[in-house]
Amino acid sequence: VPTAFTPNGAGLNYYLYPLNGFKVDDMEFKVFNRFGQLVFETRDWTKKWDGTLNGSQMPPGTYVWTFSYTDRDTKKKVFEKGTAVLIR
Repeated sequence: VPTAFTPNGAGLNYYLYPLNGFKVDDMEFKVFNRFGQLVFETRDWTKKWDGTLNGSQMPPGTYVWTFSYTDRDTKKKVFEKGTAVLIR
């Protein structure tokens, strides 16, 4: 998952998503704002967060993400978390 993204229409670093999501099973990717409110959730690796919630742009800042999945090769369940900065 990138540490920063810029959904500014330039087409580069436009989305936040697990870059290797296509290599896992049973994935769940969530993004939370600084108040702990869920702003994005998906179980589909092709769905990416564009920095909006219900069509409205979220403010710039740091967001927390969680990524849980089953490793396709080892069948082990994995849970990862981190932060990403939304830059406008």
